[in-house]
Amino acid sequence: MYDAYGPDSLDFVPYDGACGDFLITTKDSEELRAKFTALGAEVMVRNGHTVYTWNLPRGQHILSGTGIFDGKFAIGPAVLDRFPEQPGVGMFNLLSFWSDKTTVRSDICAHHSLYYGAGIVTNRLHLAALAVGTLDLRGAFANAAFNSVICHQLSTIATPVEGVNVLLGGEEVEITNTVTAHQRDAVFPGPPTDANGNPEYLTPDEYHALVEKGAEEIIANVQAILDSGRPVLCDISGGRDSRIVLAAVVALGRIRDVVFNTKVTPNKLGDVDLAIATGLVKEFGGSYHPNPEVIGWDITTPRDRLLKRRSHLFGAYHFFAKTQLNTVQELAEIKGVRMLGGAGEIYRDVFQTFLQVTDRREPYDPDTLSRHLRARDPWDDTPEILTAAMPYYADTFDRLPGETFSQKVDSHYFFFRNSYHYGIKMPKIGIAEDINPGVSISLLKAARGLPPEVKATGRVVFDITRALCEKLAYVQYDKPWDIDFTQSDYHRPSQYDGQVLEFPPALEVLDQHVPSKRPPVRRPDPVRIDFKDICWKMFSENFDRLRAQESDLSIYASDKLYNQGKTAWEKMDGNKAGINRPGALASRMQAFNDFLTVMKG
Repeated sequence: MYDAYGPDSLDFVPYDGACGDFLITTKDSEELRAKFTALGAEVMVRNGHTVYTWNLPRGQHILSGTGIFDGKFAIGPAVLDRFPEQPGVGMFNLLSFWSDKTTVRSDICAHHSLYYGAGIVTNRLHLAALAVGTLDLRGAFANAAFNSVICHQLSTIATPVEGVNVLLGGEEVEITNTVTAHQRDAVFPGPPTDANGNPEYLTPDEYHALVEKGAEEIIANVQAILDSGRPVLCDISGGRDSRIVLAAVVALGRIRDVVFNTKVTPNKLGDVDLAIATGLVKEFGGSYHPNPEVIGWDITTPRDRLLKRRSHLFGAYHFFAKTQLNTVQELAEIKGVRMLGGAGEIYRDVFQTFLQVTDRREPYDPDTLSRHLRARDPWDDTPEILTAAMPYYADTFDRLPGETFSQKVDSHYFFFRNSYHYGIKMPKIGIAEDINPGVSISLLKAARGLPPEVKATGRVVFDITRALCEKLAYVQYDKPWDIDFTQSDYHRPSQYDGQVLEFPPALEVLDQHVPSKRPPVRRPDPVRIDFKDICWKMFSENFDRLRAQESDLSIYASDKLYNQGKTAWEKMDGNKAGINRPGALASRMQAFNDFLTVMKG
């Protein structure tokens, strides 16, 4: 299976599940058409541009992914009956064909990524590389300049493909005989200021009005999903973010309309998660059964999964978990919806602590950015990488909303880490499609309008949970709040103040199976893999290959990086299914070789 790392070629692997692929170009040619039709593309010629699609239907408004549009939930690939009036929540791209142009947009958070520039628009960086064919060396270095979470996903607007940029959430692309990007929706509002540009923070009443409106928006999202007629799964843990979704389900009085799911990750707080989650489910009358009816299994090989990962991610995302190599996936007669809690972090500070931002009112300037970034595991033994990368970081931060460095960091988290980590990575054939219903523009306004010290406490997550279900905000979490929320002008008194409510673990609810309506379909045995061995071979073989190529990218294969990779691998527990440092290093090393395989330097 290790030829999945092979240097000779990297086949394009189309999306499956709810997603399709597309590339729109204003620079079509016989060579490009021959290349893409050989890869299975359908072709549509429009005035001034050509549209190549894979696994997408024909129509005026074409959906790839999942989303909520004007109160209705939809799963792609599909054709919408009209253009949505409101910005959509979900994980989607929407292609709209008008008489004089084509437009492309993503969901509010860009959880289904888009790329544009060099005469193209696409939802696949691999397709962009095949169309453009030229490597941006600085773009590659910028997205691997730090051995930290900053570089676990694309982190600059410029990508490793020459002239191709990341489209940020709220932006839309128009294509005629040119490609133009503009902001359509203010999805991540800047902090309010007065006429002189000074901060003008929300009053407590203004803040709580936005929280109440945010609660209405989240309830509407969850209701649209529950009214879709599809089986609905709801992830629940002991954490803060999944609690928001649970609170919305409770607020609607529809606890019996969902089936709960608790993912136990061995290198996380698995036992605590299960104890708290089962206690909550029993307390509010929920159930872990029945799951959607399984009618069969999609079976593949670890090699095919590795090749799919390389094509789907193509250097844009580097968390490498054992679960990405699962060779057996369930198939359901009716595909369900899986509600995730992947939104809570956008309302509180995340990267500020990581980047050691101690003064949240410190003004932004490029020197401040450079100082904070260089403190986070840069490749200081290869200064050429940082020299190449820093202008791209400076350009990206200059374009992000915010006046202070903390606000810029907040924006960067929203548009990059949030987009890739909680968005579509490897679309799957399975029993359910994912969505994050806790996304709310009103809550983003509430968070951005608080004094920075108040926002940093996580106040918004606490208050939105409380607005949806007051009791749930006070139930124990896997990681207790380290702040007394009552000691703030933004707090409204509650009967539960000063309490931490606890419900006893109820592990018995996990075994309350509901009889199936049909005979069970036996699950095939998955292929056993040595994940630790795979991570090492993926890293070491790609390290040797990159160094041997003697390209400008080869300086990344430094002795320091090799030693770090080896040390991380030796300490790795290969039985853990979660995210791991050796896997991230291996993924970045693989990506550099894939860039050289597909593009010219």
